[in-house]
Amino acid sequence: MIDNQNSKRLFIAVGMNPDIGFINDFNALKDDLSSERIRWEKKENFHITLHFFGETDIQKISLIKTIMKKSVVHIVPFSLRINGCGYFGQKNNPNVIWAGIVVSKFLTSIHQSLQKNLRDNNFNVDLKPFHPHLTLGRIQQIKNLDDFFDIVDDYQEAFQCEELISEIRLYESIRQTHGMVYSIVEKVAFS
Repeated sequence: MIDNQNSKRLFIAVGMNPDIGFINDFNALKDDLSSERIRWEKKENFHITLHFFGETDIQKISLIKTIMKKSVVHIVPFSLRINGCGYFGQKNNPNVIWAGIVVSKFLTSIHQSLQKNLRDNNFNVDLKPFHPHLTLGRIQQIKNLDDFFDIVDDYQEAFQCEELISEIRLYESIRQTHGMVYSIVEKVAFS
């Protein structure tokens, strides 16, 4: 068990700042699903998770920063496309609504390099396939699944934007009464 005074809840991610068209689609989706119980992500919290550590001893932060730098040493800034909308979870019990990320060899390379370097330094890594996405909301309860799926289907061509990615970030996730707050611990820029 990790002492909470000597630990932080950490993750590595690509911070995202989608354009006004994306934000308009996000606000419209929230309006369309306003009768459902969904805890919507704050737009300033949008990110693509590359690795989630959970509670981590603060003495490991220096090593994590070194691993991050090593993992992106040959990466140059690149464009990343966001496209469409979907959900995670069972068809009868969806739990997350997300915006999709178009497959990117650069993003995949960063993820693979991070996983290898973390594993080489005795960090636990997730062996599940990498499915990059932007979490839009966490579903608490859906009253009408048919309406929910119809609305999500209506947004299959929405959330289209492109963003220049030039760094990865180490975030601390801080639980507060009104939701999670993400604080940047470190930024690692690409070459």
